[in-house]
Amino acid sequence: MSYKALSAFARKNEAAVADVRFTDLWGTWHHISIPMSRVRDALCDGIGYDGSSIRGYQPIEASDMVLRIDTQAPYFMDPFTEHRTLVLFADSYNPGNEGEYGKDPRTVAKRTERFLTQSGIADTAFFGPEAEFFIFDNVEFVMNDGKPCLKAYSEEFESEGQNHGHAQRRKASYFPLLPDRLHDIRTAIMLKLEDAGIKTEAHHHEVARAQNEIDLRYDRLTSMADYLQVFKNFVANEARARGKTTTFMEKPLPDDNGSGMHTHQSLWRNSTPLFAGKEYAGLSRQALWYIGGLNEHACALAPIISQNVRAYERYMPGFEAPNLARGFSARNRSAPNRIAVYSDAPEAKRVEFRPPGPTCNPYLAFSAMLMAGLDGIQKRTDPGKPLEKDFYHITEGEQEEYGLVTMPSSLGEALGALEKDHDFLVQGGVWTEDLLDAFVAEKKREIEHAEREPLEALRLCYSYGI
Repeated sequence: MSYKALSAFARKNEAAVADVRFTDLWGTWHHISIPMSRVRDALCDGIGYDGSSIRGYQPIEASDMVLRIDTQAPYFMDPFTEHRTLVLFADSYNPGNEGEYGKDPRTVAKRTERFLTQSGIADTAFFGPEAEFFIFDNVEFVMNDGKPCLKAYSEEFESEGQNHGHAQRRKASYFPLLPDRLHDIRTAIMLKLEDAGIKTEAHHHEVARAQNEIDLRYDRLTSMADYLQVFKNFVANEARARGKTTTFMEKPLPDDNGSGMHTHQSLWRNSTPLFAGKEYAGLSRQALWYIGGLNEHACALAPIISQNVRAYERYMPGFEAPNLARGFSARNRSAPNRIAVYSDAPEAKRVEFRPPGPTCNPYLAFSAMLMAGLDGIQKRTDPGKPLEKDFYHITEGEQEEYGLVTMPSSLGEALGALEKDHDFLVQGGVWTEDLLDAFVAEKKREIEHAEREPLEALRLCYSYGI
């Protein structure tokens, strides 16, 4: 992107304001708006801000930070603002000549892609996340027998006093034809994403009542994380514009399927797919080693891919969420690593890692998954034997035979696994010790907050990732 091209785009779209956006450790999108007359200066000099007011960033005595607009990132017109607004991505930097900021999540994603190239294993990592979400008409946060509870209402529910003629049934709402009451809102979101230059594959109703999915077309790691931030923002704003509320919270309905972010991953070099081969399910040996890395570090990945205190309620048998941290299988949606076999084309060969939740910070989650997979390739980690049966009904003997372990049952347990196993993340300086310390400290504070103020913590989990 040159300033000339940006100016031409802004003039064509009659932009009056530039909205400069960046992401914190939790995955929350922050922004500052400037008039278009200030954009050229901002490109040259950056935009100063208070880093001590961003969770997990700087202490107050060293609070000065600088945003630098990424000239290689996509830009688009915001479809929700009253005044014509151009959206620009930015990264956080230390002031002066101190260089990039080690805890900036988007910078971590870029460092991960540089590490991939330097490793010689591949030059491109493609990611394709499926971030599921719920759209409700109204929610309440209440205490019930001393426990915080979410009371959600949707016109799709069978509620007292409501017309039950076309109520969606529990665990039976996958791909229903009209009356699909959420069809039009999903279409509106999909078309706005397309207008913003973000390619989509399809949209549909998911298994749970009021649950939805819009599939984004796969892209490179940092770009895909950018697009996921835009996607979440569009979902939240479209719901608000229609008087509804949305959440990416993993398990808002205890008796129905939760929301995952199944993440398809593949490596390429010189435009050649590296995961196609003659091993199990048409995979290459490298792909199996990549799965071995995901298996080996799955528990350490947990607090990064499922980063809030309520996310671990999703990991239970029978709701299409993996309760085991290791294992792989073709076509099998109970396995933590699924091999899609829709096509035999080499470019279609990929690994679908199913444990991530949609409230995660995409820059950190994609980075951590790739680093785990690369560690598996570097060490030639054996993924074990494929298990082609329902993972929810395996015996203890089978679990031992196949080397399977359960997912952590809480954020605290997951953090313990990360503290013991994080060497794979700090390879090549991709994740700094400062970043790891800050991330773990923030998550521990969140656990303490949930114990002290459980109802407020539930509200926080509801709005995570938006």
